[in-house]
Amino acid sequence: MLTSNAQAFYRQFILHNNLTQMQINMETIKERLHLWDKNKANLITTIEYNILKPLRQHGLILSYEKRINGLKGIKYALDIPEKRTKA
Repeated sequence: MLTSNAQAFYRQFILHNNLTQMQINMETIKERLHLWDKNKANLITTIEYNILKPLRQHGLILSYEKRINGLKGIKYALDIPEKRTKA
């Protein structure tokens, strides 16, 4: 069973998207999922351990990588499996 944050992330960013790769800024994740922890280390832990790892374990994302991009801060690069089409 996915955590509520992982379910919300999947609905917000992946479900209605046909991309197989995407990059999402940590601030965007924070705003859309209403994660208001001011401690950056706690926020990173929440995103990685409560959202991205469960999604990877359930096969909803293939992998993720944390990237630090200058002024824009932290981004997460996701590899997403291709969606199966119903015949």
